[in-house]
Amino acid sequence: MTLRRRIVLAASAAVALAVAVASVVVYTTTRAELRGQVDDALRGLVPDVRLLGDGERLFTIKVQRSGEDRAVTPVDPLGGPTGIAQIVTGDGEVVPAIGGVRIGRDARALEVARGERAPYFRDATVDGTHVRVYTARGIAGDAIQVARPLTEVDASLSRLRVVLLLVTLGGVGLAGGLGLWVSRTALAPVQRLTETAEHVAATQDLSRRLPAGADDELGRLGSSFNTMLG
Repeated sequence: MTLRRRIVLAASAAVALAVAVASVVVYTTTRAELRGQVDDALRGLVPDVRLLGDGERLFTIKVQRSGEDRAVTPVDPLGGPTGIAQIVTGDGEVVPAIGGVRIGRDARALEVARGERAPYFRDATVDGTHVRVYTARGIAGDAIQVARPLTEVDASLSRLRVVLLLVTLGGVGLAGGLGLWVSRTALAPVQRLTETAEHVAATQDLSRRLPAGADDELGRLGSSFNTMLG
């Protein structure tokens, strides 16, 4: 492999590594920010979940509208941007929201209901939809589970992955072009030295000289080569 090709490959690899690391940092930070917003919204949703009626095993989500509280049932089966909720009692009974779907209970929810585990987040799939689930302990000695779809977050992250991939590929291509240009410029004195050395070796013509170069390593090498020929 020629020196020029090695320089081009080294430059492309260095830029590709730098762009890849930057892309990973950007993606990780953006993902954490978007999912963090969902987590904050779920935490804020827990206090609005309440049981309705005296002894009735029904509950819904209470929201603030026009200065007064209203009990509403989400139109979207998964609650849309508002989210869905359910209650898991200490004996394992699951009480879904009015008109809502069951989120799905795991063993940790019972531990939260009994006060044996701290609140936690998890990802789940509900009716084929990727959702984020937050489980916290309610004031009645049960576990409240709230969930929001991650559809928009997943779509945004998917678009971001495509953009970062295109940026990485573009950066590698640009680095290859710049590396080729730099190698041609930087190695021009070396090319002239090589051609002169090959000419002297082939013709024994010791009158051949290299043109005066800059005051750098390659320039000093050319001057030394001319002195050697003299």
